[in-house]
Amino acid sequence: MVHVGQDADSWIGRGGKRRVGVEIEFGRLAATVAAEAVRQRFGGVIRSDGPHRLHVEATEIGNFRVELDWDWVQGTKPDGGLVDKAKEFLGDLGREWVPTEIVTPPVPAGRLPEIDALVQTLVRLGAEGTRTGLLNGFGLHLNPSLGPADLTAPRILAVLQSYLLEAPALRVAIDVDPIRSLLPFVEPFPAGYVDHVLHPDYRPSMEGLIADYLRFNPTRNRELDLLPLFAEIDRERVQRAIADPKVSARPTFHWRPPERGSRGSALDGRRAMGALAARRGAGPGWRRPVDTNSRATLPAGGEPLERPFLTLFRRRRPRIGVTTGRYKGRTMRLANSLAVLLSGGVPVRIGPGWRTRFDGLDGLIVGGGVDIESRLYGIDTIDEWPYDPDRDALEIRALDWAERHGRPVLGICRGAQLMNVHRGGTLVLDLGRSHPEAANPRSIFPCKTAHPRGPSRLVEVIGERPLRINALHHQAVDRLGDGMQVTAVDDAGIVQAIEVTGHRFRLGVQWHPEMMVWSPRHLRLFRALVAACAEEPQRQSPAPASIRA
Repeated sequence: MVHVGQDADSWIGRGGKRRVGVEIEFGRLAATVAAEAVRQRFGGVIRSDGPHRLHVEATEIGNFRVELDWDWVQGTKPDGGLVDKAKEFLGDLGREWVPTEIVTPPVPAGRLPEIDALVQTLVRLGAEGTRTGLLNGFGLHLNPSLGPADLTAPRILAVLQSYLLEAPALRVAIDVDPIRSLLPFVEPFPAGYVDHVLHPDYRPSMEGLIADYLRFNPTRNRELDLLPLFAEIDRERVQRAIADPKVSARPTFHWRPPERGSRGSALDGRRAMGALAARRGAGPGWRRPVDTNSRATLPAGGEPLERPFLTLFRRRRPRIGVTTGRYKGRTMRLANSLAVLLSGGVPVRIGPGWRTRFDGLDGLIVGGGVDIESRLYGIDTIDEWPYDPDRDALEIRALDWAERHGRPVLGICRGAQLMNVHRGGTLVLDLGRSHPEAANPRSIFPCKTAHPRGPSRLVEVIGERPLRINALHHQAVDRLGDGMQVTAVDDAGIVQAIEVTGHRFRLGVQWHPEMMVWSPRHLRLFRALVAACAEEPQRQSPAPASIRA
């Protein structure tokens, strides 16, 4: 193994000279909003290359780049032609699926907590990470800069050997998110390369070190990507081997740390970086296993770092109960379950004959289905409506549990009506009879318009603009229950959304957003529910009056 010393021009492990560039990927938040967050924290001026690529320049720590990570939509102009307008539109739509990225300048090690604070701001503004969506595989990259004396084969090899020894323990301790682990961007080094580099007699020249790396790793997709560093040293050799325009020459180890997991591991991105740098090849302590229970510091005596650096990625996947009935609602339950998965949650089926315990759930979706028995809200009728008394009783118990434990609830169609009845409200038995003048089309596709009302949680989630909705109902909310407010109506004035005032998320909608998850505004209802379920539950006191089945 290689042992190297340090000199004044080495930046490895020297707190005074150590700088780390950070690349932060996240979803949903517009590049313009993220750039403004950077400007407010670090100063500077914003320069735009279009709506999806911006630069925050002349800040107190250097220049930032903020962009949607989709090359095709870059370079649009606000006053451009049809192609530019198409790019702008598709970029806005793609923000729900394609990550936005902030690339920082090399940041002095002592100021890394300020980047952490920026991440906290992004979260408050609505940025989403890997664990907030089934298809999200976002990451956070660290680029520790190297000094002039570090660009030698012995120094680079020392860090590489240290990393190869520690990588298995780091991956286990970090507990990689399942979606992140399926993506190719953080693949470990092949076993043949590891054996080759860790051989006791391996002492290559720089030319040999680069040649071996390119032979075993002709790809950017390595968790410790050395292509930028080797392109800085020998650009022509790297370009001949890797025809990838995204390989940029930089004097750095481009590290894609697998993000922190959900089981309370003490290791986060900054601690992993500290553990890696501390074992850079100086002596026999090199082989010590990573201690995930001790406090770690940045290299060379930096401040202890206990707050998680990967705020966007650390959240566990909340478990969301999805109700169903005996006679109707299977398709709706499956659609709701898919929406929960797409939003980063884990759906759990509950219904008559299925799950009856609610402990372990973080939230609840009361879905659509047959009518609620009218006697539950004080109306006797001789009409032979299809009822499901067992489902009524189960969902009422579920709402009691949610009230008692402060769990978020999304009610859909029948579920929104039951939320109102649960708090003492009533329903319109049949819109065709009570509102004969109002058209009430029934379709899983958009067929009417809802008009959100604010201030409300609904407006915070989907905005104030009118929303095209579908309709499968013939009943609706009539007299409001205790603590409820109307937050959307349609063109005929029929209630389309209600919510519990003063609660972080207890919202009911009359339409079926689970049938329209292809629309970002409808999908946001599920993402907001999952986000609320990931927060610390707030016990409700006193409990509202409720019916008992």
